[in-house]
Amino acid sequence: MLTATVSQGTESADDSASSHTIIFVGSEYYPPLESLSEDKLPKGFITDLQYAMANSAGSGIEIKLMRWEDALQSVLDGRADAVALIASKERSEHYDFTEPFYYVAHGLFTHNDSKESVTLADMRSHKVAVVKSAYAKNTLENSGYDVELVLADTELECLKLVSSKEVQACIEVIVTSKSLVENYNLDVKLSSAPFWPRPYAFGVKKGNSKLLEELQSQLAQIIVDGTYSDIYAAWESELEWKPQSFWKSFGQLSWLVGSLLIIISATFVLNTLLRRKVMHKTFQLEEELNNSRALHKKFMFNATHDSTTKLLNRKALFDLLDNRIEKTSDSQKEIFVIAIRITNIISIISVFGYRKAIDIVVSVAKKLSKFEQALSAHFGDGVFVVSTDNQQSVDDIIQILSDHSDLDSNQIYPVPVIGVYEFAIAPEEKPPRSSELVRKAITAMNYAERKHILVADYSPDIEPDSRNLKLLSDFYKVGCDQFVLHYQPQIDVKSGTITHVEALIRWQHPTLGMVSPYLFIPLLEESGNINRVTRWVIQEVISFINSHKPQTDNIMFSVNITTRDLVDDSFVEFVREVVEDVETNCLIFEVTESELLEEKDKAKWVMLELESLGISCAADDFGTGYSSLSYLNDLSVDEVKLDRSFIMSLHKNDRTHKIVSSTIDLAHALGLVVVAEGVEDKETYQVLSDLKCDRIQGYLISKPVPGKDVLPLLGVVPEF
Repeated sequence: MLTATVSQGTESADDSASSHTIIFVGSEYYPPLESLSEDKLPKGFITDLQYAMANSAGSGIEIKLMRWEDALQSVLDGRADAVALIASKERSEHYDFTEPFYYVAHGLFTHNDSKESVTLADMRSHKVAVVKSAYAKNTLENSGYDVELVLADTELECLKLVSSKEVQACIEVIVTSKSLVENYNLDVKLSSAPFWPRPYAFGVKKGNSKLLEELQSQLAQIIVDGTYSDIYAAWESELEWKPQSFWKSFGQLSWLVGSLLIIISATFVLNTLLRRKVMHKTFQLEEELNNSRALHKKFMFNATHDSTTKLLNRKALFDLLDNRIEKTSDSQKEIFVIAIRITNIISIISVFGYRKAIDIVVSVAKKLSKFEQALSAHFGDGVFVVSTDNQQSVDDIIQILSDHSDLDSNQIYPVPVIGVYEFAIAPEEKPPRSSELVRKAITAMNYAERKHILVADYSPDIEPDSRNLKLLSDFYKVGCDQFVLHYQPQIDVKSGTITHVEALIRWQHPTLGMVSPYLFIPLLEESGNINRVTRWVIQEVISFINSHKPQTDNIMFSVNITTRDLVDDSFVEFVREVVEDVETNCLIFEVTESELLEEKDKAKWVMLELESLGISCAADDFGTGYSSLSYLNDLSVDEVKLDRSFIMSLHKNDRTHKIVSSTIDLAHALGLVVVAEGVEDKETYQVLSDLKCDRIQGYLISKPVPGKDVLPLLGVVPEF
């Protein structure tokens, strides 16, 4: 296996090298995206992006190029961190992907003496070469195409098999294969129209959420700061590959000759003007005045209009809309603000380049400019805002943007989402600023995009929860510093003593007070921060146990973990390190039952590893999912925790009583411990005791209390 490696380390302000290095792998025969130079060093569009991403984060980078099959395998077995590849459903079983940064299409490459145009259907019963582990191989095998596949080690070998007529065709990415054909002078041509357009993204081993988030952040950074655009511009001539035509060469030569003629003519004219001694002074002053007026008019237009679309820019729209609101008469009491986003603009850039994207944006701008009484602006990145005082204009704008009858089948359609805010002016109230009207229209637009609908009208119901935004923002500022743990005791029914406690997280927010986990845990899960919180809780519990011996001896502590922890490859190693100074048989990890179902295979492996460390596992909220007791037994679960919804009506509902009774009996038959939570009265406690429930938790025994208050309860027989 031929492998090329380049390492690059970045340094901080104190010149200390970064200890964090990301290893990228890729194909050695994939120009201009990535390939080896004459010095056997990686180069290409993707390579430059990887260097730029590392520089943006101050991290180290190592790039290894090799056979494609080896590159994919090296990520899965941990020898490498990430690979740029086509994101697909099949690959999502093994990889997690960043947002796409480029799009590629495939084509059929045949020998130069073959017929001009072919399709996949023409390849029936013929030999077709594909690269091992390539997207084309997986697609052909899963789609049932009647072709005889010949597997090539590299993209170059795939094309050489065509050149030597050992196969009828090679299916590969068009832009890279054209470069290989030209670089190696192969007797091969592209004979089909492009097909299988697919997004290109960075992939990491499935479950490596920390690295995925890091790469996503780096990619977003170079897009925002313009580095991506600079790199794309540097490689554009090769990414949008086409041979130099005679007429293009002739045009360039004509331009050069024409420029020389212009210079010569200008020189002749200048000499003539200099020789003229008499010029009417009044005419000269008038000419200068006219030029000054024209220049001033041009400056004013450029200051208030977008250079690409010639529509108003953001500031000009706000100024004009504010003025319109202030001067609106009593007879006209409504203003409509429409926000529009072209949702496929990034895909168009990735597949067809910036020129095509600009053409699409300009075409939308031309449609909006037809509404002369409306204020139309382009905010950049395919976002438009229009203000009108006419409901019919709103309907017409929606209609004209969703109607593509003026385009032929070969043109790219802009895919818009539209948000509409209708503002009713009340003469007795101070009107809001235009920026607030636009914000509400954009809120409706974002809602339409989330719901995958064309148009959404603004209403207060679709406003994002400001409290959630504040909580998430504060978490990024202070991390886990404001979290505290409360502990809720569990009583052993046989002995009547408190033998277990569950650690429950709370957020002691400086302005919002004590925040329930029901509010902030879903936010942290959605934002990918829950792993960090889980690890904090585990460390705090271990610290509490060690700090309060011998009171915590012989007491079991339960900690809630999530399915995101189960799929985190580093979770078991983290646990192994932090439990070195504690008796691990005092820990129980609780996982919600429904989450166990989502990651069965991964959960089984992780639970076995935890069991080897002496840590028990419990299925929390049991009865709310769709598993069976035998299924949980297969997952090495030691106990089940009955959901409080069953406990609340236990002594009031005969049906619930039968369900709980049978569940306890079956669990005991499988050797599982049963815990009931949410017990609030003596009647329920007695019923559970009669049913042989092992442990009981709830307000009857104690509410969740701070650590200092739970210590006196440990090992005692509570009175209730």
